[in-house]
Amino acid sequence: MELAGELDMFISPALAARLHQVAEDGTQDVVVDLNEARYIDTHVLDTFVTAQQELEAHHHALAVVADSPYARRTIELTGLVDTLRVARSRDEALARLN
Repeated sequence: MELAGELDMFISPALAARLHQVAEDGTQDVVVDLNEARYIDTHVLDTFVTAQQELEAHHHALAVVADSPYARRTIELTGLVDTLRVARSRDEALARLN
């Protein structure tokens, strides 16, 4: 599953529910592209950390593409670069999932 493009960073319950559903399905890794994000808050990051934990429980993972200065710096400041498998490109993110 890939989430990219104009992803609204005001996390809706629907997105959190979809990530939960993917984790419970247990068949996919997830790549989220935050390069177009204009706002990332602790709720957004908490949603991704929760998804990461749920995916790992089913032997899958989440990776985040964050090459834009805003997205990358926001994640770096929280210390979640390794937890969220932050990468600079989609190809790097896919490689970090293996």
